Formats: sequence, C-alpha cells, structure tokens
Amino acid sequence: MDNHPNDAINNLINKFLTANFDTPSLRAGDWLMAIVSLAVGVWYSWDMWIVVGIVGLFLAWWRPMTRLQKFAGGVIRSAHGRRR
Repeated sequence: MDNHPNDAINNLINKFLTANFDTPSLRAGDWLMAIVSLAVGVWYSWDMWIVVGIVGLFLAWWRPMTRLQKFAGGVIRSAHGRRR
C-alpha cells in the first residue's frame, strides 16, 4: 500500500489497516468504559454523563472502528488498483 509519497503516512495507513480492534480485551474495555460512564451518570444524576454512557454503549455494540477500518481498506485497495 504505497499510495502516498511520504513513508510515515504509508506506515500510519498500514498500521491502521492491520490493527485488530476486535480483540476480546478491547471489546471488554469498550463495554467497561460505557457501563462505568453510565453508572457514574446515574449515581450523580449528571445528564451529560448518562448521555455519554448511552452513546458509549451503542458504540461498544456497533464497533465503528472495525467498520471504518473495513471501509477504508476497501477504498484504499480499490484506489491502489486503479493507479497501476
């Protein structure tokens, strides 16, 4: 994947595309942070923390980084194929 003339940018792109965002520890960490945020919001009756906790629960379930990684990989690979 050498789409960019700068080697540092190519390195960052390759690291993002090869990172595994679905490891059990990352998934557990996402769920834990969302549940703790929601619990703190409910405990202290802070509306913003409750909203952040609910959004965090949704994002822990939906896994947007995995989806973004798959989408970006497809776009970059198709652009790389067109350049040759």
